[in-house]
Amino acid sequence: SGAPADDDVVICCSMRTAAGKAGKGSFKDTPAEDLLAVLFKEMVSRAKVDPTKIGDCVIGNVLQPTAGAATTRTAMFLGNLPNKEVLCAAVNR
Repeated sequence: SGAPADDDVVICCSMRTAAGKAGKGSFKDTPAEDLLAVLFKEMVSRAKVDPTKIGDCVIGNVLQPTAGAATTRTAMFLGNLPNKEVLCAAVNR
């Protein structure tokens, strides 16, 4: 019918972290969780979305062997996303 439903998928924001040289740049000693936490806080601010309404989270990464779902989950908590029931996934290029 075209009317919005409670289970509609909505992409509220698309962002990326800052980039640097692999293994040598200014972020080489910064854990992925810390970079992502800032991203989550900014996403909520930009999208003006109630963080308790977020149902799924997908993070993409490139050549980061330790950045997986556990990293994403930790970053969500550090980024003040309160819903512990949110499904999260990490996609490695």
